[in-house]
Amino acid sequence: MFTRKIGRAALAAAAAITLATLAACGGGAENNKKAYAACLAKAKADPKVAKAEFAGLDEKKIFSTQDANLTVRIAYTLEGKSSEYECVVAKQQDDSWKVVM
Repeated sequence: MFTRKIGRAALAAAAAITLATLAACGGGAENNKKAYAACLAKAKADPKVAKAEFAGLDEKKIFSTQDANLTVRIAYTLEGKSSEYECVVAKQQDDSWKVVM
């Protein structure tokens, strides 16, 4: 019984830490929109895929990385072939997003 209470307390603490971390990041949908825009701008500036037709915001894939950056994957079609453009973006102090890779 004692270990069950400790387990529940640990689970509650982990949940609280997770919620606090997410709150600190804030604005998930807005951040995703800005991250997508930064990656799309980079893709359109890349001469290899600049003429491609890129998927819209609703079709993007965004993943969090361990270092608080986001990996953004945008599907595109170029010359009849489909692929994904991937970049890593980091949130800046001014709340903008910058492509770092």
